[in-house]
Amino acid sequence: MINQQKAASLIARRYAQAFIHCFSPLFSSDIIDTLHETSLVLEKQKKQFFFIDLFFMRTSEQKAVEKTIVEQLPPIPAMQQLVHLLMVDKRLALLPRVIKYVTQLLLQQQRIMPITIETFPELREQEKEQLISAFSRKIGYQLRPTFVVNKNLIAGIKMKSATLLWEQSIDQQLRKIQSIADI
Repeated sequence: MINQQKAASLIARRYAQAFIHCFSPLFSSDIIDTLHETSLVLEKQKKQFFFIDLFFMRTSEQKAVEKTIVEQLPPIPAMQQLVHLLMVDKRLALLPRVIKYVTQLLLQQQRIMPITIETFPELREQEKEQLISAFSRKIGYQLRPTFVVNKNLIAGIKMKSATLLWEQSIDQQLRKIQSIADI
């Protein structure tokens, strides 16, 4: 049996796919960046959307809430239609997930991968550029990196995206040794 979280994710993904099918020509690279930032903000506020779904509202109240939500969001094409659809379907709680999936699918269509690159010690600019260039060629995606200095790596590099994890560090080697010793 499918649990509620998986069901919600599947439904949100379907809304995202339909949204992209209808409106993807409207999304420039800048708008995709705005969508990504919006999804991060909405993820922190997702409980608020859940509670809005619980209340029975008259049409006038529903329109006022919908207008307030849309006004608080960045001006993204078709966002009002998406919020309206989710409100009518009593699935506004899915808005953060839908926006997250829309962003992921649009980036995937454009072969762009946001990636967090953790290193220790910190890389010089030239090293960062070489790393991004080489890894981008290897995986066939344009990378949108966020660099983080992580002293826990001891020495090395760790790259994470929504679908990828690659690490080469002393910390990783120590974890391997520890797991062998625990057997």
